[in-house]
Amino acid sequence: MRTSFPKRGLVRVLMAGFVLALLGCQSAPPPAPALDARAQKVVALQKLGFTPAADAWELKLGVKLLFASNVDEVSDDGRAALAEVARTLSSVGVERVIVEGHTDNVGSARLNEALSLRRAESVAQQLALSGMKGAGIERRGLGFDKPIADNTSSEGRAQNRRVVVTVRVD
Repeated sequence: MRTSFPKRGLVRVLMAGFVLALLGCQSAPPPAPALDARAQKVVALQKLGFTPAADAWELKLGVKLLFASNVDEVSDDGRAALAEVARTLSSVGVERVIVEGHTDNVGSARLNEALSLRRAESVAQQLALSGMKGAGIERRGLGFDKPIADNTSSEGRAQNRRVVVTVRVD
């Protein structure tokens, strides 16, 4: 009669129990470190399409928010885009933005300064309607002083009719 068989079975059971005990003692891997507030803001800004510019981040409101000549009203697409911007910025604690309105060079400097300020105000109102505090939104009308394209073509003038939202991340 062999007596080693029960011993082998007992050894296997004990080994399996030992392995299970060791596995039960393992701790879970540490959680990924949470992003600090500044890093969370940067990630949110990048997702929205903001780009770094000097000591701030800029969102050039492109095709969705380009204005027709002599128009200061935000389009339906623009309102939806601004609602997302406002919700996201508010969710990461951004409380201050600068909204700069721009125009093409058609018309007088005085007319374009007023129009660019109305464009900035229109965008600021949409941001406020979507949850940002109005007191934290600075509005600037820059007229046709900072074109991003050549004003000699209709395509260039269309690109210059825009609004830029700037955020500083501290």
